[in-house]
Amino acid sequence: MPHPSLRLFLDWLQKCQFEVQCRCIQLAAGRQPKRRKPVYVQLEEQLWTAKVAYSMEIGHLFTAVFPDPRVWSAFYDASLRFLSHASYMLGCM
Repeated sequence: MPHPSLRLFLDWLQKCQFEVQCRCIQLAAGRQPKRRKPVYVQLEEQLWTAKVAYSMEIGHLFTAVFPDPRVWSAFYDASLRFLSHASYMLGCM
């Protein structure tokens, strides 16, 4: 529905909140989390690896060559590479 009434929207929001609350109670009571699809496990590992590599590169820039005025362009390039890689892995490109 393109423009739901406030009542319909609040009913939908309350239903979503109830589902999340029930799931949290189930997990707190010891229920096993749902199995994740292998493709998502692999994607998460790839994203984590990219994040660690980016953090190491940025850490090197700001500890080893910080007084160098070229550090900001290197920071920009590293950030652009990381964001492009992450968006590619997430299917946003």
